[in-house]
Formats: sequence, structure tokens, C-alpha cells
Amino acid sequence: YSVTRDDLKKYPWMKPAQGASDTSVVVSFNTEGKDAGPSPVLLPGAIAINPLNWKTDSTPAYNDENMGAKFFNDAEGKLIEAIPHFAGAYIDLQKGVVIATNMKTPTSDKINLVHMGRWPQGVFHRYDYAFWFNNLEANVQERIAAYLGK
Repeated sequence: YSVTRDDLKKYPWMKPAQGASDTSVVVSFNTEGKDAGPSPVLLPGAIAINPLNWKTDSTPAYNDENMGAKFFNDAEGKLIEAIPHFAGAYIDLQKGVVIATNMKTPTSDKINLVHMGRWPQGVFHRYDYAFWFNNLEANVQERIAAYLGK
């Protein structure tokens, strides 16, 4: 769940992603809201990269940079709702998390961003891929092209 600075020291062959096209790296982030409760998957010293602008500092990315969220029924793998420009994001460097900003409200009652079962309010780890889905999908292609030298 979390990759920490201590992990990187202990396993020096693990390199954190520093941008959108570097390869042989670890892409790590946990998504939270600004006032999230304590996360069971966030470890002290966590690192993060922003999945919208691929920066590792606190530079904000805005909703227009979010190519789209996709929420799925996990059990069936079926799309529930796609939301263009769902949220912006920045990294809280102290916590090592991606903070989702200006989130749009899903229209489906199958997506509940307030009551998420075992996850404390504001801990959006369950939706780490969903919030940033289209950006992550595009980035996979970018990293593959970089790896292949195109």
C-alpha cells in the first residue's frame, strides 16, 4: 500500500517515479480528502506521485487535467459511471498522500464517497485507480513507449 522513504533505503533497487515517462520505477500514491481520518494503509514516511501531473512536489493539478474517473462494480468488473474532469489533486508532502480537490458528485447511488465501509471518512484508497483512471491508462502507454525507446 504505502512505499516509504525507509523502504527505498532498505531496497535501493526500488526507485520512485519522478515524472510521467521514467521507467523501472515504482508509482506510489494513496488518495485522501483534505480532512481524512487515519488511513489503515498509510505508513509514516510515505512517498507519492501525483497521477494527474506526474510531479512529486505539491504542485496542484486541476480538474481540467483529469482525463476522467471510472467507477466499477468490483465484483462484476462492470462500469458504473464515468465522470470527466472528476477532481484535481496535489500532494500533501508531510503525509505523503495525494489530496483530491474539487471532486464532482457521482450521479449513481452505487458510488458512496462518504460511507465507504471499513475506510475512514475521506480515505479514498479504495478509489485510487477510479479517481484517476483515464490518466493512469494513458500513462501506462507513455511509459511503455518510453521503455521501448519510441
